Amino acid sequence: MCRCSDSIIYGLINGIEEAINEEVFRSPFSETQRIITKDELKFVYDVLDEYKGENLNSFKGYYTIERKLEEYGIDREKAIKIFTYLKLDSRYYELIEKMNSIDSPVELKDLDPFEYEI
Repeated sequence: MCRCSDSIIYGLINGIEEAINEEVFRSPFSETQRIITKDELKFVYDVLDEYKGENLNSFKGYYTIERKLEEYGIDREKAIKIFTYLKLDSRYYELIEKMNSIDSPVELKDLDPFEYEI
């Protein structure tokens, strides 16, 4: 049995922010889940954009950007979620593939979206 009202289901399907926020914060997991904000995503995109194109060779793995991410408040747990999301969406593919190296911690080497879920 679905515990959501028809209006919530409609709102989720149609991207109505109020319905999305209501469902996220009503979730029994909301206390343990850590929400990744748009600002955090944009920051990661900006960091990764620095290594696109000609700068790709200077990116050796996660350790190349770890300090920048941590200074912004993005720890490995959030980074795993963000990079898995990007991998599934086929964005920053070359950079994410380069994380499968000795310059990345083991949990970031092969991002399997189902292995690192909460």
